[in-house]
Amino acid sequence: MTERSIGWITSSYSDGNQCVEVGHTTHGSQVRDSKDPKGANLRFSPQEWSALVDASTPR
Repeated sequence: MTERSIGWITSSYSDGNQCVEVGHTTHGSQVRDSKDPKGANLRFSPQEWSALVDASTPR
């Protein structure tokens, strides 16, 4: 089964110098440094991504 990237989205909190991008795929989500798009990506399963977003959301 191959993983297909849906596309990269730049964080709305980016200040131009320190950008983070998120890419949603068929198997979860990935996070990368926009200054180094060919560098390492952090990969999250759908369950891990959901837990991260939930824990990061202000209440």
